[in-house]
Amino acid sequence: VRKAATRVLYPHKITTYWLRHSLATHMLEKGASTREVQHQLTHSSLELIERYAKVTKTGLSRVMARIT
Repeated sequence: VRKAATRVLYPHKITTYWLRHSLATHMLEKGASTREVQHQLTHSSLELIERYAKVTKTGLSRVMARIT
């Protein structure tokens, strides 16, 4: 993943946190419940998942436009 990011000149460091955050965001955008995301990421608290739920589709689109 880091090599691919380097090839497309993505300016930020790719971390496991970034990947988990992306997974949670995409799951929520596709209609998964917060409980499903909590189970997939093995979080003990729904409060952690609610952080991901705050990402809007518009915000995600802007981020994706910058890296493609």
